[in-house]
Amino acid sequence: MAANMASAETLPGVNSGSLNFSEGRYIVEAATPDMVRVTVGGAEVQNGKPTDQNIASTFTMVWESGVWKVRSDGSERSLDELFASGSAFAGGC
Repeated sequence: MAANMASAETLPGVNSGSLNFSEGRYIVEAATPDMVRVTVGGAEVQNGKPTDQNIASTFTMVWESGVWKVRSDGSERSLDELFASGSAFAGGC
C-alpha cells in the first residue's frame, strides 16, 4: 500500500489535499478484537478549499504490537450506499 501511495501521480495545480468528515459517514463492515474493516467517506478538499466531490474507501486494520495498522484499502460500497445508510461521525469528527 505504501508503494501505491508513493507512486501516485499528483493532480495538476493541486498542492495539498485532505478529507473533511464533518458531513461524512462510516460503516463497520466487520470486526473482531484484533481486526476491523470499515468504510469511511467524506468531502474532498484541495488546496484548502472544498470541492463538490465525496470520496469513500474501505480500510482493513489489524491490532499488532499494541497499535492499529492499516493492512489494506479498497472500495466495498458505493458513495450513494455509504451516504444513505452510513453513520455520521460523532460531533462531525
